[in-house]
Amino acid sequence: MKIVGIFRGFPGLGRVVSGVELLQYFRREYGAEIFIYTYLQGDVLLKHCNIQNQISISPLDISSIGIIPVSKYGEAILNSINKINPDFVLIDGEPLMVQAIKLANPDTHVIALLNPSDVENPMNQISSQLFFNHYFSLSDLAIVHGLRKVKNPGMYKNFHSINTIIRTEILNINRVIKSKQIFCILGGGTVNVQNDFLESTLNIANLCFGLALELAEYKVTIQCSSSNVYEIVNENIKSNQPANLQLISTFKPPSDYYSNSSLIITRAGRNSLSELLFLNIPATSFISGCSFRKEEQACNAQHSQNLLIKSLPTDIQLSQFVQTCKELLYKNEIEETTSCFLPGNKVAIELILNYLKNH
Repeated sequence: MKIVGIFRGFPGLGRVVSGVELLQYFRREYGAEIFIYTYLQGDVLLKHCNIQNQISISPLDISSIGIIPVSKYGEAILNSINKINPDFVLIDGEPLMVQAIKLANPDTHVIALLNPSDVENPMNQISSQLFFNHYFSLSDLAIVHGLRKVKNPGMYKNFHSINTIIRTEILNINRVIKSKQIFCILGGGTVNVQNDFLESTLNIANLCFGLALELAEYKVTIQCSSSNVYEIVNENIKSNQPANLQLISTFKPPSDYYSNSSLIITRAGRNSLSELLFLNIPATSFISGCSFRKEEQACNAQHSQNLLIKSLPTDIQLSQFVQTCKELLYKNEIEETTSCFLPGNKVAIELILNYLKNH
């Protein structure tokens, strides 16, 4: 079996982690050869997983909606697919590449992984919703995975909405419940995004700086999403950095922080919130970004909020933020709950295998 994966590499890892998880499953269980094409933040994840990225990319070959098919990079991918002749191509976040493959290789099986907001987001103008649904519906199988279920808008021929696909390394984590660790993930990246996204990232970092000053008994770690964020945050805090605050710029495996953190601070992204629900880790989730992204994150927060996960605006006052964190830390000390979130991994794999069996 040969499988090609094409995953959008910005603004963060949301379009990469689930696709890589599925391809690694097929390599592990079926001996599949996998060929992955991604870029920017996606390249960081591949290095962490010891997977070779197939081709380097020029920024000129990327548009605001992903790879430009009629570019050096896009054409190189199409040529590679011809040579590899894969059993199927798995695509996440690259609508133009779905169309290009079906035009150039109409017999190639294309499976699209989608975010529910790809299909349904009222804050995205109608023309954009129609555009994305049209291109993604050219796939042979569409698997929408996230925190909410959405219905087929009518143009997809093989459409399924399931729970979020979660990385195996998350599924295998054993937690140390009562620890003195707080971990902040400044996820989302800052490449190919609007300035307000960067500003909100810095606001979250400043809140964590204030939290470290207030909770001296806890070690607070901030993982920066990119080098420029690290440099700005480091410059802002270095003159008054408390001993219990650690700033890192490298990508850490989730097991390193999920296993021993009493509180996670993150954005309200689909993957992060799904992981936190599965692991039952107390968390604050920030809603941020442009109107389209805020609507998506607000929807994620609505479908994930419980006693252990609280959504917050990035302009929250420090005193309110500290109080919320204290309340969540107290819940972590006195409560041990059982996860009720069932990942969509098994269902996604069965959908793919059933499709291949029948085609």
